[in-house]
Amino acid sequence: MDHQHNPSNPGGAHGPALPLASNSVGAVSLCNCGVLTLHLSCFSVRLEPGAFQELHKLLGLALHELRIPAAARPELGASAAEAEPTISHGEALH
Repeated sequence: MDHQHNPSNPGGAHGPALPLASNSVGAVSLCNCGVLTLHLSCFSVRLEPGAFQELHKLLGLALHELRIPAAARPELGASAAEAEPTISHGEALH
């Protein structure tokens, strides 16, 4: 996003960000220029709204793949069934 020519941010300055969501993994805030910032423990990433939506889709697809039992995924092989991760709410994957 071109911060210099954004009608909602004519001076190009970044003011205080609006917190949108947070949990034990990180937080998301919205800048007055329209860019979203994903804050994780060791870094932050600024994303255009469209890129943020694509990241949401990507993470949703990955989560869906984690929920499919390994036995139903022959491409993983038999040993993957034993190593399949178990995810609970609030637990971070490392």
